Amino acid sequence: MLCIRLLLCRVQTILCTCNRTSHDIKRREIPYVKAMRIMSRVISRFDDDDIYPVYRFGCINTKDKSVLPLLYPDQEDPHFEGFDAVKKAYEHIAPQIEMSGPTTFAPMIRQAIEISKESNGQYMILVLLTDGDVSDMVEDMKALQEASNYPLSIVAVGLGDGPFDKMHIFDDDVRGRKFDNFQFVNFTEVEMKAGKCENPELVLATAMMQEIPSQFAFIKKLGYLN
Repeated sequence: MLCIRLLLCRVQTILCTCNRTSHDIKRREIPYVKAMRIMSRVISRFDDDDIYPVYRFGCINTKDKSVLPLLYPDQEDPHFEGFDAVKKAYEHIAPQIEMSGPTTFAPMIRQAIEISKESNGQYMILVLLTDGDVSDMVEDMKALQEASNYPLSIVAVGLGDGPFDKMHIFDDDVRGRKFDNFQFVNFTEVEMKAGKCENPELVLATAMMQEIPSQFAFIKKLGYLN
């Protein structure tokens, strides 16, 4: 499941996606598209159908209250088959959307919870692509606590200069969860360091997925999977 701020996230993966420069599709490969592409290579190996529901937030229509499917004008189903379809839709739709704050993760996390309830114990990964911090930490922490009752991992990918201070708190200091279900990766920071490596995209993919095995083990131990 992909959520793009405007956000992207499904094993099932949900994709969700916000800063105008980060979304400027005139650039050769914008950060949002690069992060999606690298992560899709890994996720597609685990996702049996390579179909992704994609949502957006951090725009004038959602702010910190809701999320919306990433849809073409005549489209009703927010599912896309494969990364290329997601990329094409994103590049077509993003320039038409007016960005706006404040933003929170809670609406998207709760949307993922509802999808999880209907998935009959299927493991899910929610990928949140964002260019900055959230405005309501308390509500987001509550949503993370709620999400820990379901077979759901949440990966937040920070793009650009941030700030991302609150993301580190979500990663390490949210009490009352059944398991540590949230991972934050500063994509831009890791990308700068990875540039010195022989295979920088492998380093980036590893950073974004490094906590998934341990989270899956906890989910299995808790008996969430069918």
